[in-house]
Amino acid sequence: MSDVYHLDDAVRAMIRRAKLVSLDDSGGQQMMGLAGLKGDSPRKVPRVQPYGFTSNPPADSVGVLISLGGRSDRAMVIGVEHEAYRPRGLPGGATAIYDQFGSIVSLVEQEVRVVHAQKVVVSAPEIILEAGGSQMTISAGGTDIQSPALRHNGRNIGETHVHTNVQPGTGNTGQPAA
Repeated sequence: MSDVYHLDDAVRAMIRRAKLVSLDDSGGQQMMGLAGLKGDSPRKVPRVQPYGFTSNPPADSVGVLISLGGRSDRAMVIGVEHEAYRPRGLPGGATAIYDQFGSIVSLVEQEVRVVHAQKVVVSAPEIILEAGGSQMTISAGGTDIQSPALRHNGRNIGETHVHTNVQPGTGNTGQPAA
């Protein structure tokens, strides 16, 4: 009977909820200090993250602590989130990357949305924006805009623009026509 009880206890200890207390992000793998069951406080537990994505969750985030065979020396953490910062109300099929400061990059239906309260920085030696047959290239050599029409404040300033009040000679032209 005691072998069955011991096995049952090991199975119960294999998967449980744990709250983040501390995090060391200095090595090749994040190591977490956790608060688990009453009196359970595993330390230096590696966090398993999906390839190509990393985050540094704030204290009090919650994850799943898995202990292979119920052994604490084989523990790992997966699925860490903080309910206060998780975006809500996303439609089915949507994906979002977010932080505790209100930054959200989301893929929602037919849109990619980038939201931040202060500033969005795009940094590269060359940035190319394309939409509907128009293209803008920004690089150290300057900014090049290829577009069937180019407007500023509603006025055509592209290659087909015309000016009003053209005076012959050395006079200046008026503003571009709308």
